[in-house]
Order: sequence, then structure tokens, then C-alpha cells
Amino acid sequence: MLRLSIRTALCLVMLVVSSVDPARASYIDIQMVTQGNQWIDSSASTGTVALSQRGNGSFCKGQTSYGVNKVLTESSGNGSFVSGGAESSWLVNFNLSGAPVNTPVHIEVDIAYDFTINAPGGSAGWALILNDGSRDHKFVTYTDAYGALDDHSFDQPGGGDDSGPHAGILRIDCLYHVQNGLSLRVAVQTNSGGGGEAMCDAFNTARVTDVILPEGIQWTYADISGNPLNVHSAQAVPELSSLFLLSTCGFTLMLCRVLARGGQRGHSAARQ
Repeated sequence: MLRLSIRTALCLVMLVVSSVDPARASYIDIQMVTQGNQWIDSSASTGTVALSQRGNGSFCKGQTSYGVNKVLTESSGNGSFVSGGAESSWLVNFNLSGAPVNTPVHIEVDIAYDFTINAPGGSAGWALILNDGSRDHKFVTYTDAYGALDDHSFDQPGGGDDSGPHAGILRIDCLYHVQNGLSLRVAVQTNSGGGGEAMCDAFNTARVTDVILPEGIQWTYADISGNPLNVHSAQAVPELSSLFLLSTCGFTLMLCRVLARGGQRGHSAARQ
């Protein structure tokens, strides 16, 4: 019965958080719930949003700004079932130009992640969701001490115990089309539950390090200032002829310097 309750509670946490319909304006947001409390939500259009909640044997906290997701969930049941879940998310609206309207564009989003998950007395999970999440359920890690869920981690495919630290950089290819009114959303979720100790600490951040555009494509933020996602064009690779010309010029310059130094030494010896 306890195993069934853990599985059901963790799935419900993920389901409720994922069902949130994002607003059309750019936003930053945190949502969470702990044992014995109601869902709480804090959102804004600028700056940083921070939120925390403590319940009966569970604790959540989160912090969000554009491009940065921090969230943590802990639970300690002491023999009684407790659970908690939290989500840090943001959505950025943008426009693409530089090619005919509806031209397909592949944008690469680099996301650095760093989290620790441990559940010696329960279950815990971590998930990263890009946009609506329909194609990114593969970015999930969970561990379960009760055996109701087999341990799984997207970055440790060998199986076995997936508790402990996880860190790396994801490069995700996103298909868009040249037009206005586009959006990019990233959410990071954590949850924990059970009758003992369980936690998922993702407060070490998931951060967008780069958004890389194909050469010639322009990105314009629709309703926020600055460049919080570090959007830039892919660096053009020089052609072989250009590389040969550069190397030849470099060798010629080095040779001229050597000859000049040799000439200076010859003049100095003649004077002596």
C-alpha cells in the first residue's frame, strides 16, 4: 500500500505542475506544494522570483529568473507518508527574421544542469521540460528505495542506483519557423516523498548558457530587455582557402620577425 501511495503521489505532483497553461506574455514563475498545504504560486515579468514552503515533514524552495531555474524538495516522513513537489519555470517570447516567413529554423539550446538526488527512505525525482514537454520526458531522473519505481536517469543509462550528484550540459535541437509570436519555455521540477528521508536538490541550478541561431537568422525579444539567454549566431567556419591564407600570412609575419632580429644582431656585431 505504501509503494502504491508513493508512485501515485509522485505522478500527481508531476501531472499537476505540468498541466499549467503558460501565459502569453514572458514570465518567470515558481509553484510548489508540501504535505498538508495548498499549492502556492509566485510569478513576475522581470527580475527574480523566490518562494519557499514548509509542510508536515516536507520542505520546498525555488528561485527563478530568465534562463535560470533553481528548485529543491526535501521530505522526512518518520514512518508516515509525506510528499512535496516544486517547479521553477520561465517563458520568453521572441520573433525570428532573416529568411522568408515560415522558413524552418533549427535553434540549439544549451542547458547546464547540476542536481543531487537521494532517497534512502522514500522516492525522489527530477525533470527538465522544454516548451510543452511532449518530446522531452527523456530528461528525467528518479530513485525509489521501496522498489515501486525502478531507478532511472537520462544521463546514467546503465541502470542501477541513480542517487547522488548529476551534472552536465544538454544541447537540445528545437525546430521553429521564421515568424513573430514564438516562445521558449524551460521548467525544472523536483519532488520527494515516502515514509523516510528523501530529497532532490537542484538549487545548484539549471541554466541556459547559449541559444545558438543559424547564420543569417535574427532573434528579437518580444517583451523583455537585454539578452538573458545569451542568444547568438553560430560561428562561421573559415573555408580551407581562407585557412591556408591565414596560415601563410602568419608564417610570413613570423619569418619577417626572425629575419629582422637576425639583421639587428648582424648590425650589433659589425659595430663591435
